[in-house]
Amino acid sequence: MNHSKGIDFLIVNFERLIYTQLAVYSIQKYVNYPYKITIIENGTDLKELTELFKDDESIDVIEGPQKGVWEKSGDGSRNHSAALTMAMKKTNHEYICFFDYDAIFLNEWVDEILPLLDEHFFVSNRFDKGIAREMFMIFKRKEFKKLGLYPDVSYIDSAGNITKIAVENKLPFYILENSCFDKEGVFNRDTTNHLLDLPHGEQVSINGKPIFYHYGRGATRDVGVYEMWVDSAKKYLVNT
Repeated sequence: MNHSKGIDFLIVNFERLIYTQLAVYSIQKYVNYPYKITIIENGTDLKELTELFKDDESIDVIEGPQKGVWEKSGDGSRNHSAALTMAMKKTNHEYICFFDYDAIFLNEWVDEILPLLDEHFFVSNRFDKGIAREMFMIFKRKEFKKLGLYPDVSYIDSAGNITKIAVENKLPFYILENSCFDKEGVFNRDTTNHLLDLPHGEQVSINGKPIFYHYGRGATRDVGVYEMWVDSAKKYLVNT
């Protein structure tokens, strides 16, 4: 099957719509390449989310499979994984990019990242506890589909499953520079070169160039910390 030229950005929204708005704005600002954004409602008001983006033809909003509800440890990751899997099956561009809603791009990055996928199964932002994380993960759809697989919920989360596939099939993958974790996933936070002055989060770079900033634990941050992120992210995106 031929796939449309471009990147499918898949974003799972769970409460606090402003996170997704900022993530979307950063894509629009820094991605100079054909793309489509699919937002999966997974615990938010679907009507409100749809209304918010109804006038933008580059954005689709779909209802998540489990509405963000979970009752036991691990269900959050499984819900998130199921939402991404649903979106993957509804999209058709040549590249798939998972992007967390509590993250923003900081610079243009396509020309540095996409060539890496000629020799690597995927590119991700962090290798942590044996798993390449899905705050940012990008891969070629055709290479992934050659294995006849989509992420399921059997191995921690979507990124866990994709990492497992890569390791078991001895497929090379690329981990970007991270201000909080080294290439092996060891925590060592250094905020020296952070472009956003915040008490939490990780900045991810390639060849020393900052690519994006991920705040982390979006819906669970208390109001003051959440508002700090919104204020800082807005200022950066407007002023750069």
